[in-house]
Amino acid sequence: MNVLVLTMEFPPLFVGGISLFTYETCKYLSNKGWKITVLTFGEDEERIENKDNMKVLFLRRPNIVLDYEKAFINQNKCFKLAINNLYNKNEKFDLIVVHGYFLGEAAVYAKKAFNKPLIYHSHTDYNLNLTLNDHANKNCECSYICEELLCNLSCRIISVSKYLTTLLINNFSCKNKIITLPKGVDLKLYNDFSIDKSKVYHDDFRIVFVGRISQDKGVEVLLQTISIVKSKIDKKINLYLIGTAINSEYLNYIQNLCKTLDIVDNVRFLGYKDAKDVSFLFFNSDVAVVPSFGETFGKVVIESMAAKTPVICSDIGGLSELVKHGFNGLKFPVGNVKQLSKCILELYYNKELYSKIIDNAYEYVSKNFNISVVLNDIEKIYKESIFLEEKNI
Repeated sequence: MNVLVLTMEFPPLFVGGISLFTYETCKYLSNKGWKITVLTFGEDEERIENKDNMKVLFLRRPNIVLDYEKAFINQNKCFKLAINNLYNKNEKFDLIVVHGYFLGEAAVYAKKAFNKPLIYHSHTDYNLNLTLNDHANKNCECSYICEELLCNLSCRIISVSKYLTTLLINNFSCKNKIITLPKGVDLKLYNDFSIDKSKVYHDDFRIVFVGRISQDKGVEVLLQTISIVKSKIDKKINLYLIGTAINSEYLNYIQNLCKTLDIVDNVRFLGYKDAKDVSFLFFNSDVAVVPSFGETFGKVVIESMAAKTPVICSDIGGLSELVKHGFNGLKFPVGNVKQLSKCILELYYNKELYSKIIDNAYEYVSKNFNISVVLNDIEKIYKESIFLEEKNI
């Protein structure tokens, strides 16, 4: 079976979790004998790359523009041109798959060009991103229309959380075609981490953050918290920031904030790390913090659980349904530095709670978020969609 996959992000580009999830899904299907063609953005020039038995067509990214709607139009235009080229070469596909709403116009175009079913992987709510940016919020109409098209014309919608599913149903009345299927974690990456973490001793107290270095991910809240907590524990505190900054200006701002808060010696900017390195850094940290202002899922939560590292997260969106406070993690009100500080200190001083959370979280993630089970379910959905389309012809 042949599948055309449209995605804004694909390795080696990592902006958020979509890139890795799309790659994991495509690689799994390719290993099962599916023929996968991926359309995505590269850098300055177009190229074709054979990657893990997949054909990846990297398109040249159009010039970046500040106007949200123009960026939306330009990027969909690039994809539609590439889809035209595939059609003119008489390429055949059994299924069209799109990851994220931003390429919705191109996905619908591909569905109509090849006359094949479309599956929409919904990773985030368009309102979540737009409300965090005043400039983008003025140009949200194109995103809404695009997601509405996707929800109307897709044969299946795969949502990453109950929270996101509820939003999509309320906004687009798509209850009969939506399936909630969370992202998974590769537990094999963490098999070597079988020792009792509560008995591991460090000279310092290590906190890890994994994600995009941006305001909406709560980086400033975390830095302010570090400045408070560092004087209330009897070890040096070290914060490891894993991820790339949204832009150089924001990175400079964050680095200057560290100087202002007098925490330069407590913060380490590690940049992008691959999955294996991330798992190692999770395990070698004492606490993971996810201080986002909005998340529809939050894969870093289940990754920290798999690494047996207690997690503290904002009590919002998809994060809220992953963590039960005091059982498999701790939660704090969004943006509340005082309450986040309290959570960190509670895990530092309460060893019994620390151990309890580790055990409960690992059992929870093992039962509910095994990547092999998730990918197998995705394959079933793809097969069913193709079968129903052929049956209706």
